[in-house]
Amino acid sequence: MEIPPATMGGLPSLEIWTEVTSDELKEHIDTIEEAYEFFLGYAAQGVSGSGAAISGELSRYLSRADQALTA
Repeated sequence: MEIPPATMGGLPSLEIWTEVTSDELKEHIDTIEEAYEFFLGYAAQGVSGSGAAISGELSRYLSRADQALTA
């Protein structure tokens, strides 16, 4: 894939469009928002160390957010 030249804003302009329904878009946005709120709540707790249970949950939210962003 050829990378397009930078625009005046400094970022390349990629014209990649994916057709999604408004319901699908809402679902993706809800998934990202849910992950964001979970991470905010987790960070607010000031938890130190790595608990196996919470680590798995963090990974699941991150994976779901990644899938929603790349859909």
